[in-house]
Amino acid sequence: MSTPSVRTLPMQLRRGELSAVNAEARTMDVVWTTGASVDRIQWVGWDTAVPYVEELRVTDASVNLERMNAGAPVLDSHSTWSTRSQVAVVERAWIEKGNGFATIRFPSAGVDEASDRLFALASEKIVRNISVGYSIDQVRVVKPEKRDEKERRIVERWTPHEISFVTIPADPGAQVR
Repeated sequence: MSTPSVRTLPMQLRRGELSAVNAEARTMDVVWTTGASVDRIQWVGWDTAVPYVEELRVTDASVNLERMNAGAPVLDSHSTWSTRSQVAVVERAWIEKGNGFATIRFPSAGVDEASDRLFALASEKIVRNISVGYSIDQVRVVKPEKRDEKERRIVERWTPHEISFVTIPADPGAQVR
């Protein structure tokens, strides 16, 4: 069976870090990627899982921020099935020192119960984890040299689509500051 092309891969997810909170403006600065290596699996057929390591490049040249800076959604747990899952919006996204940052804005208090809940929980550092949903535009595959090594997929160009508040993230190196 052939390996699926990069274009057929589903949206990928990564964890980032929650940072500064401005209660009056109802904004938060978040780190949505640190570029940490993440163990992944690819299913081959119905019953064979092939492990690999995914590495995101996090530079101005490697990350397409057009969607993020056009007002990308901030979701509850990557739920894309309803507008009710959107709790905030990305006001600005940027890359700095190998990390992806964003300022996100919540609606005014009382407009949306789910947004109010997540704003309060994140402000009090109960919900700490951020994740990013993205598509892969260009990947370089590095085959293992030894039997016990995993294949590495270095994502050289990618496009983030959304930021989510999550309970269990993929990127273990980032959390609330």
